[in-house]
Amino acid sequence: DSLAAAPCLTGICLFIGDVGDNTRTRESVRVFRIPEPDLSGKPVHATTFPFAYPDGPHDAEAIFVLPGEQLYVITKGRSEPLTLYRYPGALDSTRTAILQPVQQFSESFVQLPDMITGAGATPDGRAIVIRTYSSVQLYRRDGHQLHPILPGRGIDLASTGEFQGEGVDIASDGTILLVSEKGFDESNAPISLLKCDLQDRSERQ
Repeated sequence: DSLAAAPCLTGICLFIGDVGDNTRTRESVRVFRIPEPDLSGKPVHATTFPFAYPDGPHDAEAIFVLPGEQLYVITKGRSEPLTLYRYPGALDSTRTAILQPVQQFSESFVQLPDMITGAGATPDGRAIVIRTYSSVQLYRRDGHQLHPILPGRGIDLASTGEFQGEGVDIASDGTILLVSEKGFDESNAPISLLKCDLQDRSERQ
């Protein structure tokens, strides 16, 4: 469903979120952690971290991981407010953790173009990027709260020609990578790059 790359004890790990739940019937969901594979084809071991929501099942497609393996999940907004949850404490494969709600981005469910389909964070956690089907927004973090950087809904993605925009990530230099599913005509799925300046105004002086 979703993918995030972040520092871990072995270097860089991939966190694969099995968090989709269109019908909101899954009692628990999970994230897999694997060391970033190399090109040798050597098998890697996945560690599974199950978790649940405190207020019942939710559909989600977006996760991001901050330094120290701090895991966050954002609901899609299909039938509930867009909500940011955090995994409490250190990741633990021996129990089903209960996520903690942190922040709501809407008062109720949202329409299809505004559903959240992906998120990512810079390796140092300075900036978080969240995308919907139609736009992308950058955030700064204050504790566990996120504050938008760009005005309004952020950057309109209509010009990218995406059929169904799904994934997003951000590099330390501010490069944002956007990926989409391919269309019904079997054309190639577009991959788009955006370049953002992450420097604070005070840092430019």
